[in-house]
Amino acid sequence: QKQFVRVNFGLTNSEMTRIKELKLDVIEKVSGKVLKSFTLPANPDAILNQRSKIPFGVLDDLRNMLITDLDVSFLPLQPFDNPQRNWIVRASAISLDGKPSWTVDSSSFCRLAHDAPQPAIESAKINEFGDFLINGKPWMPWGVAYGHNPVYDGPADSGKYYDLSNLKPWGLYDRYGGNLKSRELWDTNCERHVEIPKFYTQVQLEALWKQGLYTSTAFMPPKAKPWPADHLKYLRTAPMVASVSPGPEETFAYFTPMTQKQLDDVKADVDLLRQATGKPVMVGHGGYWNRLELERATFFDVFDPETEPWYPAPLHTDLKPLIEGQKKTIWLRPQMYESVPYERWRYHVYVELMRGARGWQVAHGPGDPSVFRGLQAEVRHLHPFIYSHEKTPAISISPQLENMVRQKGDKTLLIAASTHGLTFGNYRQSLEQSPVGKSRVTADPHIFRDESDGYHAPGGEPDSLSWVPHGVQYLVHPQKWAKGSKLVTWVKLDAKATPKNLMAFVKADGRWTYAASYGEVDLASLRNNNEKAFWFLRTFYRHARGFLGWGDKVEPYAKEFLPASTTPMGNLPPAGDWVKLEIPIDKIGAVEKLIDGVAFAHDGGRVWWSNTVLVSPDGVESVVFGENEDRPSPDNLPKTKLSVAGLKKGSVIKVLFENRTIVAEDGFFVDDFSGVDLYQRYGGERLGYGNAPVALHIYEISK
Repeated sequence: QKQFVRVNFGLTNSEMTRIKELKLDVIEKVSGKVLKSFTLPANPDAILNQRSKIPFGVLDDLRNMLITDLDVSFLPLQPFDNPQRNWIVRASAISLDGKPSWTVDSSSFCRLAHDAPQPAIESAKINEFGDFLINGKPWMPWGVAYGHNPVYDGPADSGKYYDLSNLKPWGLYDRYGGNLKSRELWDTNCERHVEIPKFYTQVQLEALWKQGLYTSTAFMPPKAKPWPADHLKYLRTAPMVASVSPGPEETFAYFTPMTQKQLDDVKADVDLLRQATGKPVMVGHGGYWNRLELERATFFDVFDPETEPWYPAPLHTDLKPLIEGQKKTIWLRPQMYESVPYERWRYHVYVELMRGARGWQVAHGPGDPSVFRGLQAEVRHLHPFIYSHEKTPAISISPQLENMVRQKGDKTLLIAASTHGLTFGNYRQSLEQSPVGKSRVTADPHIFRDESDGYHAPGGEPDSLSWVPHGVQYLVHPQKWAKGSKLVTWVKLDAKATPKNLMAFVKADGRWTYAASYGEVDLASLRNNNEKAFWFLRTFYRHARGFLGWGDKVEPYAKEFLPASTTPMGNLPPAGDWVKLEIPIDKIGAVEKLIDGVAFAHDGGRVWWSNTVLVSPDGVESVVFGENEDRPSPDNLPKTKLSVAGLKKGSVIKVLFENRTIVAEDGFFVDDFSGVDLYQRYGGERLGYGNAPVALHIYEISK
């Protein structure tokens, strides 16, 4: 078996003249043992010779490049459901003196066997745990939708080369589509269709089945009603169809504008399809899906919205609470785009798994089959745990991290990740010290900027919006707060630039409509002025396009997501001094509603803020916006303590897919969650996860 290797030397011309050869060592990670070495000439003549033989299909940077095929057939072949990435390739630039001058390690890899054939579908249903069952056994869609650009994966010498003197440009969607239906390459288990104005014919579906692929969803075009009885009958027994759908597949502002009569008509279509085909019925949505849209469509069985690669999908706040405990499930259609690295997608998949996702069907991804094969194989390895519903041991993590626990026999699976909410607004850290620590300051009116409007690059900011907002939503641990709970924050108003008012908002059940205020607030102008209403919705709701659509007109139904009133809390606090504000949750009407966000605003002026917390009736604080926003201190992450009931000292804990183990103390073990930057410029501050390292580890704990 050949492993295609590509190396670009990012060195100056003078440094390149001192390089003699490239050494490639195949290394066992745990022992560090070099299993086999390969060398390639890397002098200027070798680089020049390679430049004349760059295979057609190799894209991106062609400078100072060497490519080769390594024979890795000496490595063991891992079973598909046990992809232990135990090996790396270490590339070393060897100087003329025979010493390595530059060295870099590849990502971990392994040789992986292919998946087994899938059985014909005889039955498809969802149980009360949200498990999608085919023939009574759990099935997780791992498929592709569209838009993949194939990655060149060899051979190093194809015999077809670029003419660099006449190099044609390649586009963003070069070779768009590729070989997605080749299961023998991708090991996907289904194809995710998109909604089109006509049926996928029986011939098309059976051609897919010949490839060993299921159709995760067969769409029924709404305009083709009444749907042909013979086609519905065929879908009932089709050996490859897992679910059906009347649409939509991708849409925005679809359900929120509907009247009750229109919703009843959609529900009738869903009921008809479910009864006629005996298959679960799926609904999709565009990338700005949200609770406000999908809470109106809970009569579907499968929820399969699109996601973006800026941050893990907020299923824990916007979808899981709507369907938990019912015979319904969540699939996702991630838009990876061409430059999403494997480890970021891996991080998203596991965080979304913790939040309730049970399937992924990727669009716009890099066309490298090994990416899809490897991650699916990892998740497949965990299926016995994921689909186990045995009682789990008590787990606590300090500092607190998002996690998932499963028990299977005498083994416990623990997945833990450093995650956080999404902030918004114009705030910055301040040197001003409050009585409880560091502070943040707000002073500038805010203009919403995100990828849906080109980050507002053309400008055109309205000058009439003087509110200064900031907040956080999609909190990692959303919860319902009992009567007696309160929102607490410290504030200091600038005596030389005192605002006209202060406002506090709580996002409950997906709505920023629960508010309290100090001083006079004019909410009528917010609701009656389209520009101001649009500003509020786009600023406070990260996925506002999902219920607004793509225009800038705020329709009457969308005004229901604006605060209609605010609870008066008295006059503004005195300027120039730090003051502690306490807002009872019951006074703003948010008791026993799922709270996943807190925000503040003021009209003009400047305000310092510190240590914003939610406090339970018994005095337990949950930090919402502290010195590290809603995240643990980075100083505490390297020695994160994970406590597991019944864990005995000396027990050996496997850190899955990382080639390492941890020896437990009495009842706990310690690991490093410092993390790495998986986002770089993507999903930047206040738009996604691009402003902090993240970490994820998977543990197998034996009693």
